[in-house]
Amino acid sequence: MPITQKEKQLIDSHREILWLKRQIEKLEQEEKADVELDKYVIPPDATENHIEESILETKHKLDQLKNNYDMLCQFNRSKEALAKSVDNQYFTVEALYPKVADHHTMAIKKATEEQINKRDMYVVQFMEIMAELNKNKVQLTEIQQKIIRQHEKNAQVSAKVDDLKSNESKRNVNPEAMELLQAMNAKRTQILLVLIDMFKHKGIMLESGIAWDEDERWLNTMLRIGETLPTFE
Repeated sequence: MPITQKEKQLIDSHREILWLKRQIEKLEQEEKADVELDKYVIPPDATENHIEESILETKHKLDQLKNNYDMLCQFNRSKEALAKSVDNQYFTVEALYPKVADHHTMAIKKATEEQINKRDMYVVQFMEIMAELNKNKVQLTEIQQKIIRQHEKNAQVSAKVDDLKSNESKRNVNPEAMELLQAMNAKRTQILLVLIDMFKHKGIMLESGIAWDEDERWLNTMLRIGETLPTFE
């Protein structure tokens, strides 16, 4: 991935800062070396005793530096021995208790990801099915309301027919009553066709599990809905 211009400027600035730090350290070391060198300059008025004392002092410092050097060497040897011991112990532990191979870990990770993908797929399918069920639920409610309205109309037609049967005799029915009965009969037939279409095509009877053509109560209901009204000759 390529770096941006701002990142490049930051890197360049960091490099310049490091370079300046190195130059400062170099100047400080040179100045310190000059100061140390001035200590060993023999003054013009120095006597032999002063020179011998300076030599002894220098030897003493050299001995101290040598001791420090020996201690550092011993420390480094101890550190190397400790590092070697730690390495040996590490390889020993690895040999005795090997870790799970990377390919096994990758296989587990891959199987887990596959299961997660399956879960997500099933969740999406479930949500789609729920949406479809809600849609069908609304349609079923509308169909039930239509059936109720058709039953109400059918009841009104039946009431009118009963009134005509009770108030009019078969022989003295006038032409207007005859026409009304025929219209009611046609209307009842139309209602029957609408209900049968709802039952068959909308699947209400199928979804409810009722075999209306085999059940006596539902068969009588369907026959009553489609009962032909009497006509007067």
